[in-house]
Amino acid sequence: MASADVEKEQAFNTGYRTMVAVLPARIDEFTKWLMTGTGAVAGLMVTGADKLVPVLGTRGFRLTIYLLLLSLGLGIVSRLLASVVMVANEVMETMERKLSEPEGAPMEISFLAGSESPEVEETFREEFAAPLPFHVRWLSRRLSKRRGRTSSLSAIGRLLVRASVWQGAFAMLAVVATIAGILWAASSLTLLEH
Repeated sequence: MASADVEKEQAFNTGYRTMVAVLPARIDEFTKWLMTGTGAVAGLMVTGADKLVPVLGTRGFRLTIYLLLLSLGLGIVSRLLASVVMVANEVMETMERKLSEPEGAPMEISFLAGSESPEVEETFREEFAAPLPFHVRWLSRRLSKRRGRTSSLSAIGRLLVRASVWQGAFAMLAVVATIAGILWAASSLTLLEH
């Protein structure tokens, strides 16, 4: 393999590893605060339902609550994906630390596929997922499978990169649902005033 190819492979591997080490924790922190605020708004709305229903109307009140609950559900999924990525990162770092030779170069698990055969990937998926809870096992198997096209990512790379991407997508959908709920409530107020 040419020196330029090795450098390119190292750059991609470092980029993927950095992405899954940094992004999930930051998105998870944002999602936590979004869920806290959304839950507080929903709780206040339910508590003051007797005063809000005449102003928002039954339909406006219900839809606003449904959108806020949808946002909370999407936030939960985002946080579950974040937990998968953060735990996998910690396990990977611990494995690398413990399996590295004291005098040798530190071991690094690559996110890029070398010559992984489908059998090796399936064994990895089964062994990796065996001790995990059902929902994490299901997610890790689903996210790490090949999709019928060649991938430059290894099984662990596909798992972590896809989980990070989906975590961000669910966090953004939670934001959209929260904004939609607030806008629906505001538009319901406007409609009743006229």
